Amino acid sequence: VLSIHYDNVNGEINSIQPNHISTIYPILTSKKPTRYLSDGSRVDFQIRNHQGPGTYIFGFDTGHGKNRQYRIEERLQDGSVKGRYGFYDAKGKLRIVSYIAGPNGGYQERHHETFAHKPGT
Repeated sequence: VLSIHYDNVNGEINSIQPNHISTIYPILTSKKPTRYLSDGSRVDFQIRNHQGPGTYIFGFDTGHGKNRQYRIEERLQDGSVKGRYGFYDAKGKLRIVSYIAGPNGGYQERHHETFAHKPGT
């Protein structure tokens, strides 16, 4: 079982048990996951209608190492979408991009971060 915490302020998903990876399938209108399946390699989840009709939140994390990728995205009641994704580039640096998209401004990247790869992470 993988315990996760979604920080709505920072748009981050954190594993409370980083060495245990699972797939989470919540019911359609609940914020709480109802079933956990462990596959040992990644986590993904989706929650629909968590803040009303048409809203959602989803994410995935492929695990550890230089090929790791992750993404988390949320659609709000006003129809705007915000999220964050990360991946390792060809030089082994972790690239993280935060974004927002809406009917008036379209897709806009808000913040970029770069970190050197640390073996075992």
